[in-house]
Amino acid sequence: MAALLTALEGWFERLQQEGFEAVRTRWLELNSTVGGRVRIELGPGRLEGQATDLDADGALLVRDDKGKTHRVLAGDVEAG
Repeated sequence: MAALLTALEGWFERLQQEGFEAVRTRWLELNSTVGGRVRIELGPGRLEGQATDLDADGALLVRDDKGKTHRVLAGDVEAG
C-alpha cells in the first residue's frame, strides 16, 4: 500500500508541475482501451463503440456505430 501511495503522490506532483498532458501521455502508453471496441454502462443506458482517445480533461472519447463521438466521464467500461 505504501508503494502505491508513493507512486500516486509522484503522479500527483507531476500533474501539478507539468499539467494533465504528461499524465495523459503516460496513460495512453499503458492503456488497453483506446483503439478497441467498448461497452459502457451509463446508469440508465448503454454506449457501445470504438474508444478513440482521452481528451484534455481526461474524458474517454467513444465513437458510436453512427459516427457520433461521446465524452465519457464515468461509467463501467468493458472491452468488447
